[in-house]
Amino acid sequence: MMRLSACAAVARAAFADRIAWRGDAFFGAFMSAVRVALALVLWIAIFDGRDEVGGMSLPVMASYYLIAVFVFHLDQSDSMGERLAEEIRAGKFGAYLARPVDPLAWFLSASAGRTVFQAAIAAAAMLGIGLVMGLAGTRASSLLAPIEFLGALAALPILASGLLSLALVNFMTAVLAFKFQDVTAFRIVQNSAVEFLSGALIPIALMPSWAKLMLELTPFPAIASLPAELALGRGFDSLPGTAIVLAAWNLGLYAAARAAYASLSSRYEEFGS
Repeated sequence: MMRLSACAAVARAAFADRIAWRGDAFFGAFMSAVRVALALVLWIAIFDGRDEVGGMSLPVMASYYLIAVFVFHLDQSDSMGERLAEEIRAGKFGAYLARPVDPLAWFLSASAGRTVFQAAIAAAAMLGIGLVMGLAGTRASSLLAPIEFLGALAALPILASGLLSLALVNFMTAVLAFKFQDVTAFRIVQNSAVEFLSGALIPIALMPSWAKLMLELTPFPAIASLPAELALGRGFDSLPGTAIVLAAWNLGLYAAARAAYASLSSRYEEFGS
């Protein structure tokens, strides 16, 4: 295991790297805003003549998508997983073996550093959207439901736990490259499933009751849906149970990530450099 100071240094280096190559982060934030705008156009058409859909009014739905989409794209462990898998496939993983670096700790620390930078960009983008809506007048501002300050604070640890779960899953997907070399298909299936199950694509509130009950036993809602709900002052009743579920999942996923690396990394010499 890496020392905490080493993990912090890796996170700072990853943050600095994102500052140096920040164009794609700004572009990603812009595309997230475009996606929210397109979703809003779609839901305005769906809400035509209706006060609520799935227990959500149009302003609540608009704010939900604004928060959920930006929150979902905070995750940077997917791009780190792609990088790690490519290094394994290309025979460059030996750099980690030549240094006193724990691959899982390095992966989580670097992902955290990049995510902090992405969070700063997302916060600036949301602040800009709010400012534009405010300057546009009361009618434009009424398209969004207000964010609850206490709910937003409660969402932070839930979101952090959800992102940790996703990072552990992305690490396990990346180390499959020790066996399969190309893990692109695994990543496509995983990313599509996570986007749907997290509520970033379709609000979980619109899903059948049995599906919602099943998803409550997984870490997926914590990646997008639950933080958005909490920020809007909803979903507080499920908070204690969600925290327990997330803690159990993260412990299990951490153990699984350790086991997957220990089992698969021995194959590296067979097709490495």
